[in-house]
Amino acid sequence: MPKLPLLSGEEIVKALRRSEKLIYCGIGKNHAVFKMIDQPFNISIPMHREISRFLLNDQLKLANISKNEFLKLLKRKK
Repeated sequence: MPKLPLLSGEEIVKALRRSEKLIYCGIGKNHAVFKMIDQPFNISIPMHREISRFLLNDQLKLANISKNEFLKLLKRKK
């Protein structure tokens, strides 16, 4: 299993906006919010310079996105 890179909140939001599993709701003061298509809860990404790997991993698990799938979203250009 590949190791997740250390990324900023902005980089993570750009990648997750490419996902078909999440709906982008916008950025508040400190967090970007995504709504899940088939779940009643939201995913929140803090807009920090560096997001810890364990927090990113937990949010990806909630969104039902694998590490490999996320890495593909990171590399894909829109």
